[in-house]
Amino acid sequence: MSQALIARHAHVSQTTISYLLNGKIQSCQRAKALGILAVQPGQFDELAERPAIGACRRARALYAIGHGRESISAACGLSVCTIGQIANSRYTSIDGRIDAAIRLAYRLLGDTQGTSWKAARRAANQGWAPPGAWDDETIDDPAAVPDWTGYCGTDRGWWVHKRQQLPMCLRCEAAHEQWLAEHAHLDPKLRNQAMFKARAGALSREADLAHDARELIRFGANTEQAAERLGVTRQHLQQALIRHPETERAAA
Repeated sequence: MSQALIARHAHVSQTTISYLLNGKIQSCQRAKALGILAVQPGQFDELAERPAIGACRRARALYAIGHGRESISAACGLSVCTIGQIANSRYTSIDGRIDAAIRLAYRLLGDTQGTSWKAARRAANQGWAPPGAWDDETIDDPAAVPDWTGYCGTDRGWWVHKRQQLPMCLRCEAAHEQWLAEHAHLDPKLRNQAMFKARAGALSREADLAHDARELIRFGANTEQAAERLGVTRQHLQQALIRHPETERAAA
C-alpha cells in the first residue's frame, strides 16, 4: 500500500505517514495513531494502485478458455493493447479502474467457453491456468498456485492432467512419483493392476461430477449450490461442465 493510500484510510496527512516511516518523528497524536492502527493491509480503494498479479491471472485464465483480447475488451471496455500488456505481465501494478474492469470481464466470461482458438492455444503453450484452477479468495495472493484438476497434489490429479492434456503441475508430478515409490515393492503385474485402478478412478470422477451437477441443476440448484453439495469449488465444477458437455443421449 502506498503512503497516500494509508493516509487516506487513516484520515491523516501523507506527511505524517512519511515522517513515521522515515523515523523523522517518534510519536504522534493518539487520534492519528488509532487511525493508522485501524488500517487493514490490502485495504485498497478506487484511487489506489495495487499489485497487477490478480489481473494478470484473470486475463490469462480467460485466454485459457478461448477468450482473446477482443472479447475481453468488449466485456470490460479496456483497450486490446492494455489487455495484452496485462496478460503479458508487463505491469507490476495497476490502478483500481483497470483492476475493476478485468474483474468484470472475468465475472462475465469466466463461466463460458470462448471461440478464440488462437488465445486458447497460446495459453496452453504458456501453461496459463483456466478459471477453474483458481480460487476466488486467493487468486490475488502472490503465493497462491493454481489447482488445475481439483485434485492437484495427489496421484489422481496426475491422471486428470494426463487425460485432459492439461499442463502438468509440479505438485502432481511429485505425488505420482511418491505413488510409484510406495508401490515399487509390488510385482509388475500387481503394480500395473493398481495403476490401472488409480487411472480409471481418476478419469471417471470428473465426468461423474459433471453428470451429478446437471442433475442438481435440473432440480433447481444453481452452480454454486451444486458445487457446495458435491464438495468442490464453483470454479472446478464449471470447468468440469465445460470439459464434459452433455450429449443428446445423456440428456434423453
